[in-house]
Amino acid sequence: MNTAYQWMVLQPADDVDGSMLLFAAWPCHWDVEFKLHGPRNTTVMGDLKNGELRSLVVIPKSRTNNVYNMLDC
Repeated sequence: MNTAYQWMVLQPADDVDGSMLLFAAWPCHWDVEFKLHGPRNTTVMGDLKNGELRSLVVIPKSRTNNVYNMLDC
């Protein structure tokens, strides 16, 4: 079940850049704090509260442009 929740928050995209889709399958009305590992040694941390992304940290910072926020609230 935890794996399903993780994939709802962060999904790898099928591209050569190793991009990630953030909140591609996450309901806006569910609050979440997360720290997940993505492709190419990327760590994504954030906080979603009341449908608003309050914080987002991508490590390393050079991978920030490869994280696509799919949140549609």
